[in-house]
Amino acid sequence: MRGSSKPCRPAIWSALVLWTGVLHVGAQEITSEGEEWHQFQDREGHELEARVLAFSSDWRQVRIERRDGRTFEIEVTRLALDDQQFLRDWLIDPHRLATADLHFELNLTRRDSPGEKRRMANAVEEIEWETSETGYEISVTNLSRQPVVNLSLEYCLLIQEEVEILAAAPIEEVDASAKDGDTDEITRLYRARKTPQTAYLFGSLPLPPLAFNRAERLSTESMVRDLVLSKGMTRESFEDHVAGILVRLVANDGTVLAETDELTRNLPAMDWESFAIRRDPSESDGAGTLADVVASNSD
Repeated sequence: MRGSSKPCRPAIWSALVLWTGVLHVGAQEITSEGEEWHQFQDREGHELEARVLAFSSDWRQVRIERRDGRTFEIEVTRLALDDQQFLRDWLIDPHRLATADLHFELNLTRRDSPGEKRRMANAVEEIEWETSETGYEISVTNLSRQPVVNLSLEYCLLIQEEVEILAAAPIEEVDASAKDGDTDEITRLYRARKTPQTAYLFGSLPLPPLAFNRAERLSTESMVRDLVLSKGMTRESFEDHVAGILVRLVANDGTVLAETDELTRNLPAMDWESFAIRRDPSESDGAGTLADVVASNSD
């Protein structure tokens, strides 16, 4: 009744459509059970006590249930600002996430790009030096049928270094027309490592809120690989190889929700635990060299 001080069905609530099972035809809902009752208010000041049941997959609509069991859907932006904040807090509630059945799909795509091609100055033989860059695109899909926020991707990109470039070596561009000049440098320009070492790049990428069944794609930083090819009689070649990548999905409290890897070279016990043990104490900006594996002595 217009002007009543105790409206049973205020304007906004009377306009709500009675819930019939889905938010939109063909849309996936994001549900939860056993949530607390809350006093909702629309922008006109009308109130209704209800609890949150579900969100639409685009998060624009919320499904609520009154104490009498009737359920409704409403656009989030029609609610008061305090209630919109309540819904945001509901989405990121760590207790709700901790007790939820979360599932994710992680897919990896390697990306290689050519770098520079140069000629090393050498009075004995012609040596060609090439570089390339390797990184990964990581696709994350939330299969949990509920929104998840405040997650990040951690990755560890691995390169097995089999050649060492000596920084003191004079370098010429490949297309230089002049012949190699005399040089006083007697230091070797490169050398193959007797034992390859594993360089790594650790990084963390914040994720946007993950709706149901919608892939988010992020790219890692890249690492540089070297290739040295002798054009002389020896025809030797030495190059660094991609060893692979470790990836894990982490909540803001440190909980690991999913992980995967793509290891293309044989690395002894290479996982996140061994990475933590072998991590470089002098790491700079996430880049370092894994410590050698030390065999344990047995009696």
